[in-house]
Amino acid sequence: MSNYIFRIWDKEAKKYVMTGALYGCEGVAGLSTYFNRKTHIIQQFSGLTDVNGEKIFEGDVLKYGMKLGIVNFTYGCFYVDNLALNEFICNEISASMDYPWIELEKFGNILEHPQLIK
Repeated sequence: MSNYIFRIWDKEAKKYVMTGALYGCEGVAGLSTYFNRKTHIIQQFSGLTDVNGEKIFEGDVLKYGMKLGIVNFTYGCFYVDNLALNEFICNEISASMDYPWIELEKFGNILEHPQLIK
């Protein structure tokens, strides 16, 4: 059975109210029962950590090289900017690009630090 880790942001309280694991599809489907998407933002763990061992979630801002990028989940894959996160892990990015996996570092997230996206 799969283990899914989420963190939940309360829009009114402006803070994370939960980070935890759910098991199987039933657990993930149950999120909607407990958290209204109008008042909460649900962000999934990518399964990856940065160079400091910090878990990388949707909405995190990552520093790679001299750039900052926001992690998003689209079409079943986690991306930072337009690059799939698994490309960083597999070192499949062209050698001419200046953002190797070893430099991927969590810099914050867009909910606690909205100024990072400006």
